[in-house]
Amino acid sequence: MLKYEWKNGWHMVRLRVLAGLGILIFIGNILVNELMPMNESMVSFGDCWLQLFLGKPEYIRTPDSEFELPVLWFLFYSYLLFLVCSYPADDLKGIGIQGILRCQNRQKWFLSKAVWCMEMVLLYFVAQFLIFMGSVQLYNLQNTGNQIFSSLRAFSATNMDMCTLYILPVLVGIVLCLLELILTLISGPVVSYIIMLTYLIVSVYVNRGWLLANHAMLLRNRVLIETGRKTMNGVAECAIVCLVIILAGITYIEKMDIISRREQG
Repeated sequence: MLKYEWKNGWHMVRLRVLAGLGILIFIGNILVNELMPMNESMVSFGDCWLQLFLGKPEYIRTPDSEFELPVLWFLFYSYLLFLVCSYPADDLKGIGIQGILRCQNRQKWFLSKAVWCMEMVLLYFVAQFLIFMGSVQLYNLQNTGNQIFSSLRAFSATNMDMCTLYILPVLVGIVLCLLELILTLISGPVVSYIIMLTYLIVSVYVNRGWLLANHAMLLRNRVLIETGRKTMNGVAECAIVCLVIILAGITYIEKMDIISRREQG
């Protein structure tokens, strides 16, 4: 089923993938131009990566405070969610239901969709990383090391902290897409997408433990903020939530009335 998922899923989202590449190139170009004056043309792809996931400091409401959304961060994750939101539901209305009936194993169907989502997340992040590398080369910048990384050393960041700063945004992306997967099966792609966008916005507005998207914002991490979130706690929380979502999805798909859902679609 994994081979089927890869082939069929890629076919159904191919136009979104092409549009997504354009968005990622746009993000890369904006970030490089933001960093060049800041670092005197010594910019690395790692700097671009961390700049994208800086996010915003924890919002504290005061009479003079203004709520600001990290636009590029929000654009990056919102398009990732758009990329994967409709395929599982569309497949269930099409030939995907035949696969379920033939193999008589709904768990395999859901797990294959979960694996497909994770593959798309990884490819999305790899594409952005490669675009950052290409942008640095295109602008003929002096790739002499990570300027932001160097400044983080002043905050006593360990090597493990530095690694998890790369890993956490990816794990958050996987959590978001898996959560969207199960919401799509319950309420449909449009409603689930709106819910997930709301979740992202609320995560910027409120810094709470259950809002895991906060882990994808460096300015809310203990590496920079003494009261921020611990990097390893973020990794553990994302892993646990992924497992819970998968178990919940398996339970739901076993009880789901697939035939009625297809007729409604």
